[in-house]
Amino acid sequence: MAGEMAKAAEARLNANRVLFETTKAQVAAGKGIEASLRRLEAEIADSQRTLITAQNDEAKMLLELKAILGVHLESEFSLADAPRFQPLKDDQSAYLKEANANRPELKALRSRFAASGVQRKSAQEAFSPQVYGGAMADASASQGSSGVNYTIGVTFSLPLSDGGQRRSDLDKAKALQERAKAETMQAEQRISKEVRQVWLDVETAKQSYETSRTALEAAQSAYEITALRVQNQKAILVEQLDALASMTQTRTNLAVSLYEYEIAVAKLLRLSGYNNP
Repeated sequence: MAGEMAKAAEARLNANRVLFETTKAQVAAGKGIEASLRRLEAEIADSQRTLITAQNDEAKMLLELKAILGVHLESEFSLADAPRFQPLKDDQSAYLKEANANRPELKALRSRFAASGVQRKSAQEAFSPQVYGGAMADASASQGSSGVNYTIGVTFSLPLSDGGQRRSDLDKAKALQERAKAETMQAEQRISKEVRQVWLDVETAKQSYETSRTALEAAQSAYEITALRVQNQKAILVEQLDALASMTQTRTNLAVSLYEYEIAVAKLLRLSGYNNP
């Protein structure tokens, strides 16, 4: 975003310089006044100040990015061009589905819930009779005869009393399962809310971008018309400067709205764990 802000400031400075040269020629031809040149000099100075501030902010942000990435601060580092606005192809339900399937905390809680179910089942089975079976074969051979002896045994265990240990284990397993279930449901609700909230941010940023883009087109058209009127002495210089300031502001607003949209989309992808952005 800082780069786009700097570009907007640079565009304003260049426009003021062109306007200064045009006005200077008109003054030399007797079609303008000296005060207009002085006003444009002030505008150029203000444009330069704004540009320097924007470039300073951009340089600081670049240093911060290098530090975050672990890149040497004196290394050559260039950024790609500003991203273009790209509307999302999927709707809110797709991101809710992805979040429900991919969020790691949900996976962990569901695994814990499944494990608690196994533990509860094991505790319940401790109250049931236990049957154990075993078999043994013994082969023997002697002169003129041979044979195999088989032994089969069955053990039947019926729990009678253990001082309440099994009941305690079962109650504990039930409590753990209910807790795991509640935590899973709470996490599902929280994650659904997070995705829905950031989806609203995406939609709001999208509308803001579209509005800013329309406003910029209108401001550019208004500036061109005003510039033509000033050249034909149908309007005064102040009107053109106001139109230029308005166009610069709308260009800045467009850059900010695009930045906000990209941030909202990045949050949506992170919160949903989306695998196909």
